[in-house]
Amino acid sequence: MLAANMAVGESFEKRGEPTLWRIHPTPDAEKLHNFSAMAERYGIQVDEEQARTPAGLAAVLKRLRGHPAEKALSFQALRSLKQATYDGTNVGHFGLAAPAYLHFTSPIRRYPDVVVHRLLKRRLASLGKPAGGFLPLESGPTTSPEDLQRIASESSFAERKAMEVEREVVDLYRSFFMRDRVGDVLDGTISGVASFGAFVAAEQPFVEGLVRTEHLLPDDFYDYDEVACRLVGRRSGRSFSLGDTVKVEVLSASVARRQVDMRLHGDRARPPREHRERAERSAKTRHPQGKRSGKATHRTSSRRPGPGGKRRR
Repeated sequence: MLAANMAVGESFEKRGEPTLWRIHPTPDAEKLHNFSAMAERYGIQVDEEQARTPAGLAAVLKRLRGHPAEKALSFQALRSLKQATYDGTNVGHFGLAAPAYLHFTSPIRRYPDVVVHRLLKRRLASLGKPAGGFLPLESGPTTSPEDLQRIASESSFAERKAMEVEREVVDLYRSFFMRDRVGDVLDGTISGVASFGAFVAAEQPFVEGLVRTEHLLPDDFYDYDEVACRLVGRRSGRSFSLGDTVKVEVLSASVARRQVDMRLHGDRARPPREHRERAERSAKTRHPQGKRSGKATHRTSSRRPGPGGKRRR
């Protein structure tokens, strides 16, 4: 497939004929610098100038092999790259190290494939050669740069929308699947970190969930190290970084929000707020306020009063 796409692309490039290119520009220098700073925190040195070449970036990914945070750092490296798009002007394909690349292969899956097929058939027809036993349609795309650029822009936009829908569907089915796994304890790896919590990719089943900061270690506050992509507890000093292996418990799976919530599992893990409140209500039901052994059982709450001076339960 790749060889066919490159061969057809090179044929258009050599003849100087207009077509619909699949381009992947050189990585953005700022994003690559941010990735380099993050990788350095994990013991991986990155030559930013070399990494702006396909061979240099491939060498960086090779050095990541076997690292505890290999998957997470590889994903961060890919995020530093620009998105591949369609364009009427060829700037090459960085990810494939191809100076001339387009989408041509059969079975035809995309409209840009159709455009390239028609342009190639038009060339063959002009040379008096049959193109698959029939001539190109007269209603095929024109060769004007304006028309090709319009087709490229519309195709790139449609591709991005399709990718967004695909991610939404995956998230929906993931949360739907995990509805029956609430309460399960799973082994996982931290795949992403944000100021509000850590994303954990479970091993079995292979799903990703969010562990919010309030569901990490108890009675602690967390500082977010954006460069290292790490959460560090102010009191405990415990850090949660990319690639760390953790044990988590599934708290909830919301199909409406397409999200799976988890908490850190263990003796020191903080019980969720809703679980604590449920336990408090249950205790009050079993032991209503009143006299018990001659003493009042009323206990004042240490919670901060809510709106109107009332204490929140």
